[in-house]
Amino acid sequence: MGISNRIQAYTTMHPFSMNRKIDQYLSEHLPDLMDEYKIADRNDVVELDAEFDGNERRISDLEGWRKEFEIKVNDSSSRLERLKMKHGLNGGDDK
Repeated sequence: MGISNRIQAYTTMHPFSMNRKIDQYLSEHLPDLMDEYKIADRNDVVELDAEFDGNERRISDLEGWRKEFEIKVNDSSSRLERLKMKHGLNGGDDK
């Protein structure tokens, strides 16, 4: 077994990187850091996600209602114009 293989095997078993130290530090101090820096966790975000989903559904429902309402208004406007023409009413003259 060559020296490079030994070094590779050793570094796999005993990492030299900062990642291990950072992971250890975070594991030990994460609750305090979350409180100090007001970091949200998954549980905090669940309510927010549900609220966004509800708002998206409401917006979608309102868009559907708006389209239906526009169709009804356009239909009513054209019916009104036809009635005005049929009865000889012009613009603001309602008599």
